[in-house]
Amino acid sequence: MATVTSPVQLGFRITTLIQLVAVIFIFVSSTSNAAVMGSSSGGCEFPPEWAGLWFQSGAQSKIRINSTFITTKGQCIEKDKDKFLIHDIVDDCYRCIVINLQHPSVLQYKETYCGTKGSLQEICYGITGDAPLYSMFRSEPKAEPEECPFKGAPFTFTYNRGQGDCANPPSRAESCTDDSRLILKYQACPDVRAAESTVEELICLAVWREGSTRYMVGRVLQQDRRSSHASDEDQYRCFIYERVNHPGKDGANGHHSGGGIRYNIAQSGDATCSGLQNALEGSKTMKLTTVDDHHNRCRFPLWLTEHHTWHSLDHRLSYQFSLRNATLKVKKSDEHRYGGSSGGGGSGAGASSSSSYGSALPYGAPLYSNNAPGGGGIVDDDIGEPFHSAHTASLQQHNHHNLHAAHLAGEGGTVRLICHSILQALEKKKVQIVAHVTAGCKSGHVCMVFYKRDSNVIEVQQSTTIEENPDDACRNFDPINTPFTTLITTSLHPKKCPHLGRYTVVNSASFGEKRKRRQNNNSDNSQFSKQDCTNPKYESLSVGCGGSSEIMEQKSSCGPQSSAQFTSSYSCHGSWEENGTSYLIASPIADNRKSTDPHRYCFIYNFPNKPSELSHNSLYVAGTTNPNYGMSQTPGMKNGLGDGGLPKGGPLRLTAIADNCHRLTSNNYGIKHAWTMNLTTNGTCADADGLTGNATKLTSSILVFLICSVLITIVIR
Repeated sequence: MATVTSPVQLGFRITTLIQLVAVIFIFVSSTSNAAVMGSSSGGCEFPPEWAGLWFQSGAQSKIRINSTFITTKGQCIEKDKDKFLIHDIVDDCYRCIVINLQHPSVLQYKETYCGTKGSLQEICYGITGDAPLYSMFRSEPKAEPEECPFKGAPFTFTYNRGQGDCANPPSRAESCTDDSRLILKYQACPDVRAAESTVEELICLAVWREGSTRYMVGRVLQQDRRSSHASDEDQYRCFIYERVNHPGKDGANGHHSGGGIRYNIAQSGDATCSGLQNALEGSKTMKLTTVDDHHNRCRFPLWLTEHHTWHSLDHRLSYQFSLRNATLKVKKSDEHRYGGSSGGGGSGAGASSSSSYGSALPYGAPLYSNNAPGGGGIVDDDIGEPFHSAHTASLQQHNHHNLHAAHLAGEGGTVRLICHSILQALEKKKVQIVAHVTAGCKSGHVCMVFYKRDSNVIEVQQSTTIEENPDDACRNFDPINTPFTTLITTSLHPKKCPHLGRYTVVNSASFGEKRKRRQNNNSDNSQFSKQDCTNPKYESLSVGCGGSSEIMEQKSSCGPQSSAQFTSSYSCHGSWEENGTSYLIASPIADNRKSTDPHRYCFIYNFPNKPSELSHNSLYVAGTTNPNYGMSQTPGMKNGLGDGGLPKGGPLRLTAIADNCHRLTSNNYGIKHAWTMNLTTNGTCADADGLTGNATKLTSSILVFLICSVLITIVIR
């Protein structure tokens, strides 16, 4: 019996057949197109590394190169090594181009005129040795700068623009923190017509060698014209350079100063490499000579460099000493150990100065600013009594010089400091140094003072202006009003806490922080273990009394609505005393710390009613004539501030700060990520332990007496 095909099945078969025919048609079409393209191009393809957009001087627009086509030239139809036969489809003519990739960012070629069709060998035979050499510089993907070949900056140099050498006064070339940049500071010579004072920034893009000749391509930016958006024609330049040994000269003291290095450099007059023959002939020539100032360089002391890497408390900055102890690099870190919001930056002068930094910043202008996003800004809300937000302006003014991330972020994230000379060294605890600083492409000299606070804690003060003359760097340095930056080692180990004892909290203020406290394990109110404490009530503080002298514990509760008790524990890492104030570096113990909380704190102990305490201003005035200003004191030895030296019932103010050990006054308790509490002392740990010991002894005596009485009664019976 014949099978009857339903209309649905018939429609499905027809649809399948149509799809099969379509697939076959597409395959045949693509094969035909490939064959046509293969026959038209002869299998000719350009190397894939040529693909992209290229700039060529004189071209009306950027030149695009793909696998088989070059705009303005045509389609590749045949090739032999570096020779390519190109068909200009628009004019229907043929040319030979000999192309060489000198560098991933530089293509150079010679070509014939576009004429009638011929073989590759016949047409390429028309390229003569003196044919013009054309250069193309990569535009997209963007050419990445590379290290400049001129080693040993800073240099002095002479230059010639075709009107004679400009040698007096000598010009100067200085390096940037980015090794691909060089600053050229031209001086005007009164006896040379083409000489003028100007500053250029050279960005090195490509370096290659042909035989014994060394080439470089770079961008030359006129710093006083950077805002005018100069064209590629104005910026691209080609260079030929050579390095030669420069004989030393006799110094003023009659001693031979030793040889140096000199670079002879010839620069093209336009955005090509045409007309350059050697390093002594060009549109402009320069002779760079290394500055023989290495004999003035010093080394940072060993107590600084025994730890090659230091960090700020919040880990926003790292300070790294070189293996030879002569160079210090300050870098902005990607790892921020700072709880809560990272905002709080300032504005105004501090923020606006960063926009011009590294370009036209004059000598004597501020080098660093703390008014930066995430830079320890001032919080003027949520501050309880007895401290008021109206006083925060004092700290903002006092601490605006801190070395922070404002300019680091805009200049590649690195500041380089080279030890130039040591002015003062005191007992391996303090050293004052003149350092040559390079931040971005701005350089000069600054004054730095380092203090050793503990084996893994140092502090540094740094002048806020840079000076061209190293003798001026520390001339106006003010150690009293220049803030400290606190630095710690990568690994911190527990150490004995200062001021061991027990304290009662009188009142406290938490600055804008809302934190969740863990419930004490001894509490029976487990329902409050994850309660939010928006306004925790601090009740007591014990330092070194819980069985370990390296731990301090802070007791708090969530207020009268809850009987839950909470304990925040901190591990001590290093402490010192300075001018009647104690400082302690401590970290929250992991079990008591949220992931958003700071990893490090600086605890600052103040004793407001100490008879020997001076006012903030009078203390600093006295410090100006004291060579030991800023030096830490040995805990337990002076001012009655050592272990067991606090009078029972005496007042104490304790402040915790997460970013730095700020020098506080009564007017600036408005720092972000901080709390402050007023305490009274309940005596030392030994006092409390003695009471417990006496009670234990009494209980034991009574117990022994009762046991003896029972035994005697049994014997008598």
